[in-house]
Amino acid sequence: MKTITSVALFILFSSSLFGQQDTIAVTKRELADSIYGLINTTNMPSGRLFNRQFRPTTESTLFHFSKDSISTQDTIKPDYIYSSLLELKEISINPGLETDAWDLFDSVQKFCLEEEFDNNRVIVPITFIDKIYHYYDDSTAISNETIVLNSENKFDETNNSIVQVFDEKRIRLAGPLYDFMSAEVYYFYVKRDWLVVDSIDKIDHFSIGLGDFWYELPFDTYLPIKAPRELAFNFKIRVHYKNELQQKDAMDWVIEFLAQYSNLTLMDLPINKKICNEDNQIAHGNNKLQWCLVHGCTTDQFEAEKPFILLTGYRPPILSQSFDKTYSNYSTYHNALLELLRNKHAFDVYLVRFNIHSQTQTHGIVESAKLLKDFIHYVNERKAGVSSMGAYNENVIMASSMSCDVARLGLLMMEKEHAQGANHHHTRLFISYDGNFYGANIPLASQAMLYSNKSVPKPITVNQELLMYMYSAMKQKTTKQLLAYHIATANENPYDNPFFDISKVASPNQERINFLSFLNSYDNGVHSTPMPNKIRQVGISLGKISGTNDENVPSGLDFNGEGENWVDLNNLLEKYILRSAKYTTSGEYFKLFHRDLIICPTCFLGIPIPYSVVKERLHVSQMQEVDNAGGSYLPGAGNILAISNLVMFGGFQKKIQFSHKSVATALAINPTLWPGDGSLRVNVQDLGLMKTRKKIDGTFIQSNYHGYPHLGRPADYRDITPFDAIYIDNKINPHINLQDDDAADSDSLRDFLLNEIEPDYLFLQNFELGSQARPDYTYRAKRRAKVAIYVGDSITPSTPYGPFRLAPNADLVLVAGDYLEIDGYFETEFGSQFTASTEYEYCNPNKMGSSDGSAADYGEGTITDSTDDENQRQEAMERDELSMYPNPTNGQFQLISNHLIKTVTCYSMTGIRIFETEPNSENWESEQQLAPGTYIIRCLINNRWQQQKLVVL
Repeated sequence: MKTITSVALFILFSSSLFGQQDTIAVTKRELADSIYGLINTTNMPSGRLFNRQFRPTTESTLFHFSKDSISTQDTIKPDYIYSSLLELKEISINPGLETDAWDLFDSVQKFCLEEEFDNNRVIVPITFIDKIYHYYDDSTAISNETIVLNSENKFDETNNSIVQVFDEKRIRLAGPLYDFMSAEVYYFYVKRDWLVVDSIDKIDHFSIGLGDFWYELPFDTYLPIKAPRELAFNFKIRVHYKNELQQKDAMDWVIEFLAQYSNLTLMDLPINKKICNEDNQIAHGNNKLQWCLVHGCTTDQFEAEKPFILLTGYRPPILSQSFDKTYSNYSTYHNALLELLRNKHAFDVYLVRFNIHSQTQTHGIVESAKLLKDFIHYVNERKAGVSSMGAYNENVIMASSMSCDVARLGLLMMEKEHAQGANHHHTRLFISYDGNFYGANIPLASQAMLYSNKSVPKPITVNQELLMYMYSAMKQKTTKQLLAYHIATANENPYDNPFFDISKVASPNQERINFLSFLNSYDNGVHSTPMPNKIRQVGISLGKISGTNDENVPSGLDFNGEGENWVDLNNLLEKYILRSAKYTTSGEYFKLFHRDLIICPTCFLGIPIPYSVVKERLHVSQMQEVDNAGGSYLPGAGNILAISNLVMFGGFQKKIQFSHKSVATALAINPTLWPGDGSLRVNVQDLGLMKTRKKIDGTFIQSNYHGYPHLGRPADYRDITPFDAIYIDNKINPHINLQDDDAADSDSLRDFLLNEIEPDYLFLQNFELGSQARPDYTYRAKRRAKVAIYVGDSITPSTPYGPFRLAPNADLVLVAGDYLEIDGYFETEFGSQFTASTEYEYCNPNKMGSSDGSAADYGEGTITDSTDDENQRQEAMERDELSMYPNPTNGQFQLISNHLIKTVTCYSMTGIRIFETEPNSENWESEQQLAPGTYIIRCLINNRWQQQKLVVL
């Protein structure tokens, strides 16, 4: 039987396939079983028929690597490995007998990430595929009349004894199963479980070739090789079979392949030493917290008495975050923040991370919080054992992104346990850095596409490994707990059925609901969202003060408007629509995702009959417009929208940005204040959250960088945001990435943080030490300031006015560099203890440890104000005269001294540095105009600091 097909007819027909209402809906496997079900399986003993996937041989990775030659010069990447495995399963009559590519990826990723986290090894996992399958050319078989296309459009053999039309094909492929992780040294590794062969026992070992050298790689053995510092490097793999004939040097038993390993970023070289002076971990079963200690004013590994705890956020696994990289990010790209904390303020920096990526289904936010509890107890016990003052130093915790939820839950749990008899967390400051209070965002349309592709893979993609990585990230426990909206609300994969038309209210995954329920069980009722009590809370957003991200953005940052298409693809056989979120009221639905996939198996052989193998529609209602909300965004390899669109559609889309952490979620703004139209168009200044200080006329100054919510909303600020101070500016930034930030903005953020952590001028008011929970527990605290400490009831705008009190169970130590000023509103109850001194110690250069473990060459020595030299100090002060002549209308002033004025620094009354200069003159005039307010002018004269107060009207 011969059939002639009109190509013109096919093209005409195919162009209208999506307009057909009577397209037959059938799964791809059911279609293959139907069309090829009459073929005699004894003619294909492999149980695999290539034709079942309805794919041209020219588009098949499997077919490409099934050449007659046992070696090939193609560079084999993980993409080819997983694509071949997906095809092998698709063409198999019994798919349950085949290796599942998705399960293999999960297993390999788990191993690689465990090795990276636990042992600091970057693994290059090696596999080998050796499988037989069968294939026949439909047209040739029909022309030869060995196979017929019957009236039901099914292929049938005319004579089951004829087998020559079936070609036996063999794929043999060796290469890496995972890449994109950069390192100085890579550890090649191969497991028997990773091989996809019929007989593992025949394989003896592998060899890896790099350059002119070959290295033997037995099973379950680490092979360390220093690789070239390149974004991609090639290497060779030899598969050595067992020589059953014992023939010496029998090369017939060796197959050689050329493979490639790719990085997303280059390793920062050289790194001579690890950043950590010490690293260790706490484990609850397989869930782990790991820390790296970078010393401040000591090189003694046993000393760590002044903790600054930095909790890292969620990092995509392929972007692995070493402690070295973390330190560099929070120091280099935050204007030396960590260096200043260590070297100027003597903090011991703890960098903390969790192994959430390798324990994808068991390690979530609650598990991380329980680990953090144990870690804080360890830190407190350690610092108390270092020195008599160690027990007084309270912790400062800065938690980034996901870790904000970890920190607040951990602290809340510790407070509840403390009330029941456990030790206190001894933390005075919690900094939430671009946090996650009402959920992070990954576009729901992208999630739908990833889940859809898992069930029915797109026939042609750019990189199958990246799709597997992104799908794997979406189904992690922590990811489900982080996202405000998740495509899998209850069912693990809602797209197992490729035919659906769903209309639903957008919602989070059940894991997030469970987490929020657990969090709420520890709520103390003080704030609008559960937060710890009796400590200062600071919130930072890397979004912008007002507007959405598709409004007034710099060139190169293209965000969709609400409901706008990211993808609108409609070719002959495929159709995709992906859109950004658009709010609709209850009962109204908006189409967010659309996918059609049509197969026409007999289009070139007979009457074209189209079959729909995928027909999916997702409509959502009441979804906040999170995709273009004002907030931070994910750049580069972290941008799952850009990467998934590149892999699926070739990256032709122009708008590839989306909002990841909205201002509303980062600053925990009460949802009752969100716009009713779902736009998340929050203006932080209009909410009254960015006032800084009072002007002469009684109004407050509106800042473009930071603010104290109680100033603008004194009656209800606790109902708006839980934070005592917030930071946000007018430019959106990448999430936890200030590499390309404006200098003025990054300076402002760093100075804001330093002022909150330990300012040069410290103002204390409106707090009661010792009232935390229990009268039988002594609450100790030590506060330092480089210049001065003021204690009163109305001396700073940074907190509401009120006296500073010491309860009977309080023990307070104040240390200032120059002086302390305490007014009558400092109240101490009987039994409390209070010590004040000006014995302020700087980091000594002889004991200061640098970030790479070597001695640092900075530090200002130790200054001790003892009675022995008090007379000399007083005489020096009398000789160094300083006079200031201000112009109170514009803030300019003149300084005159009888000695050289080396340095002039201007501070606001909140301790924020306004400017600093080195006049090196006895007579100096300021040209900078200052806004109305009160300032402190500090001058270095004859190696002594003197200061004047400046009032600008």
